[in-house]
Amino acid sequence: MILDMLSSYPNITAALIFLLFSIPISICDMRTMQIPDFLSIILSGILLCQRLIFSRNMFFLYIICAVLSFILFFLVRHISRLGLGWGDIKYSPSCALACGIWCFPAFFAASLFCALYFFIVKNHKNKNTDKKAPFAPFMTLGTLALSSIPIVQELLN
Repeated sequence: MILDMLSSYPNITAALIFLLFSIPISICDMRTMQIPDFLSIILSGILLCQRLIFSRNMFFLYIICAVLSFILFFLVRHISRLGLGWGDIKYSPSCALACGIWCFPAFFAASLFCALYFFIVKNHKNKNTDKKAPFAPFMTLGTLALSSIPIVQELLN
C-alpha cells in the first residue's frame, strides 16, 4: 500500500525527502555559513534512487537537470568572483532532482535572481564589506515552491 502511494505520487515523495534533509541543511547554513557535504551527498543519492525507482521513464532527464544545475551554479560562482560557496553548488543538484524536470528552468532562474540580488546588495554600498548571506534557505524555499506546481497537478488529476 505504501509502495503504491509512493509510485502514484513520486513528486510528493521527492518533496518530502527533500524537506526532511533541507531543513537541517538550511539551519547549518544559517548558523555556520557552511552546508555539510554528507547531507548534500546523502540527499542527492536518495533522490537519485527515488527518481530511478519511481520515475524511471524520465530518469535520464533528471540526471541531465542535476548535472546542468551543478555546472550552472559552478559558473555563477566564477562569474560572481567566488560569491557563491561550494556547499551551495553541491546542494544545487538535489534541488534540481527535487523540483523536477519541468520546474528546473524556473528553479535556476529564481536562484540566479537571488544570487544577483545578493551580489548587487553586497557590492552596492559598502565595497569593503565581506558580509556573507546563507543561500541554502533561499534555494530550499524556491525548490519547495516550484515543487508544489507538479504536486498540485498530480493531486488534481
